[in-house]
Amino acid sequence: MRRKPFIFGAVLFIVIISIIIFFASRLKIIDSLPFFSQTPANTKGSSSCGFLEEKYCNDGTIEDVEYDGNSYRVVGFKLPAGVEIKVPLESEVITGAFDETSTLPLKGDSVIITKKQDLSQRAIIVGDLEIVKYDDWIRPQGAIVAKISKGNKTNLNGYNMVIMFMDSTDGKEAPNQEMLNRYF
Repeated sequence: MRRKPFIFGAVLFIVIISIIIFFASRLKIIDSLPFFSQTPANTKGSSSCGFLEEKYCNDGTIEDVEYDGNSYRVVGFKLPAGVEIKVPLESEVITGAFDETSTLPLKGDSVIITKKQDLSQRAIIVGDLEIVKYDDWIRPQGAIVAKISKGNKTNLNGYNMVIMFMDSTDGKEAPNQEMLNRYF
């Protein structure tokens, strides 16, 4: 006789939890919880900022840059040669360079990191970089995409690497302050 109330209670508990999970996922609540998000709280890749070894994460300086009618806050670094730059999440990575003909006020080799299959939100890393070549655009979390080179390419106040966060979700380029705050 005592088993019936226990079984009924267990089934009722499972049904209630299932309903909560169903509606939470429909309302995108689960995606905002740290446990279910792609970037677990306080892990952001292999360091607190996700892009660099932990000992360099706090060495960046936030600067304001004007670009395309918007004011962007960028993070500038003066890093020693050989420092590795990593992707904080599984990402699509595009490499290239910004030179004097570019309208972007940053110059040098570049790595553009986006969420997988979503080019609207991205981190643009520009500077004195030695790009690590891969056969595929998709990089797993923590993959090395570049290293600081021994050259002399600098931006703004002598930074050899600058990270700029951009968003074009609504079809227009805009600063992505949320990403800046998340990583730095």
